Amino acid sequence: MPDGTAATMNPEALATGDRVLLVAVAAGAVAQIALHVFEPPLAMTWSYAHLNRYPGAGLVALLLAAGLPLATARGARHPWAEAPPPQLSPSTGIGLALLLGLLFLGIGWFFPVRAVSIDAQAFAVEVWKGVVRTWRWYLTILSFSAGHRAAETMAGTPIPARDFVSGLNALLSGASFSLLL
Repeated sequence: MPDGTAATMNPEALATGDRVLLVAVAAGAVAQIALHVFEPPLAMTWSYAHLNRYPGAGLVALLLAAGLPLATARGARHPWAEAPPPQLSPSTGIGLALLLGLLFLGIGWFFPVRAVSIDAQAFAVEVWKGVVRTWRWYLTILSFSAGHRAAETMAGTPIPARDFVSGLNALLSGASFSLLL
C-alpha cells in the first residue's frame, strides 16, 4: 500500500492483526444485536431497541450490521468515493436542511413511533410546563419551551407539546443531516 488510498489497497492482503480486529468487531456487532433481541434483565434495560417486539426486526438488524460494513468497504473502492464532495451554496444548504426536515416531519407524522420509555412523555410535559425537573435536559427544556410558547403565539392556538417537540426534532435532524453534506 504505497499511498494508503482505497484504490491501491488489496483486500486479500489483510494482516493477521487486521483479521483479529475484523472478527472482534463482527462479534461485537452480533453481541449488541443479541442484547437487543433477548433483552437480559440488566440495569440498562431502558436503552434496549426492543427488537424482539417486531417480527423480523432482529433479522433486519443482523443483516444491516453485517451488510453495511461490507457495502461501505466495497463502495470505498470506487473512484467517486475518493472525489471531493460538491460545494453547496448557503441557500442550497438551507433549502436542503428544510427539505430534509420536512421529509422527517412527514415520516414522523404518518408513521408515528410508539413511546418505549417514559422519557419522551416527561420531556414533552417539561417543555409544556416550562419547568426543568430533569437537570440533564436544562438547556434543551429552556430553549424548546421558549420555542413552544413562540410557536403557540404565532399560531394563535395551543399546540400539543409532544407534536411541537416531534416537529422541532424533525427539523433539527434535517439541518444536522444537511451539515454532513
